[in-house]
Amino acid sequence: MGKKITFVMNRFSPYVQLARLDKPTGIWLLLLPCWWGLFLSKPAEMPVKEMTLFLWGAVLLRGAGCTYNDIVDRKYDAKVRRTASRPLAAGALTLHQAIGFLGVQLVGGFCVLICFPSLTIQLGLASLILVGLYPWMKRITWWPQAFLGLTFNWGVLAGWASLNPSLSSAPVLLYLAGICWTLGYDTIYAYQDIEDDMRIGVKSSAIALQQHLPKTFRRVVRFGQGLGKSRAVYDQDVSRTTSDTQHSHSLKDEGYTYVFLGITYVFMVFFLTLAGFLEDFSWLYYAGLAILAFQLAWQVVMLNIHNPDDCMAKFKSNVLAGFLVLLALICGSAR
Repeated sequence: MGKKITFVMNRFSPYVQLARLDKPTGIWLLLLPCWWGLFLSKPAEMPVKEMTLFLWGAVLLRGAGCTYNDIVDRKYDAKVRRTASRPLAAGALTLHQAIGFLGVQLVGGFCVLICFPSLTIQLGLASLILVGLYPWMKRITWWPQAFLGLTFNWGVLAGWASLNPSLSSAPVLLYLAGICWTLGYDTIYAYQDIEDDMRIGVKSSAIALQQHLPKTFRRVVRFGQGLGKSRAVYDQDVSRTTSDTQHSHSLKDEGYTYVFLGITYVFMVFFLTLAGFLEDFSWLYYAGLAILAFQLAWQVVMLNIHNPDDCMAKFKSNVLAGFLVLLALICGSAR
């Protein structure tokens, strides 16, 4: 009996890893925006049916997204220390097995989707476009984390639409808040692989903040300084200071990351506040947002971008942040 159990575990373990079922953080980060959309609409009673359907949908869609992502990125994953052990990169599964598993998950997700109203079904089908495009973004833009924000928070709109016949400004603002949130926490996540990503040519917001944003900022500053000088004097200043700054700017450039994270989280709270105002939430909602603001500030202040373990810990702490938003919505909409 023990040998049979071991055989079954060994047989299905690669599929569990491929769908990231052993790492539920991503499921929560996909599910919570769906539940946000539900409670933004102030349901008269607990929407247990819709919450359960979104739970199953998040498990299946997140698994399908991870499977598809690994299919597209299998060659890249093999070159990154953190992802080299993934089933496709390590050869535990073949490409055909992964594609078949992807099909099973998509069929399961579609069965869940058709249980919703027509507007939610349309939004769910539209989200597949975002899911399909996401893995390619790291090849063409330095900001794939922003595109992940568009994808992962689509559930806000779907959650709202499951209880309402049309969209309005409030769920759109909540969607924008989610995009800012994801842009922040996935930038933290990206710092785990920044050295490997730079080596193999994969783009991310972490690399942009460390390299391209500081360079652009310095060019703008130098151009502004040059406006008040002759061209000859300006060029002389630049050549003299470049060698002095090259060895030290990497330390100073860390500040761009922390400022950027702070801005994204401030905008998240700002959009959440506007959404609550439009829906006339009680003071309890804003008290919840204040607690959320402290949690987000803790992330930024205590983050060590040079420590992959700390980056992962701060990334995972966003499950708590998502639940704080949900609790604020539930308490603020209580009748």
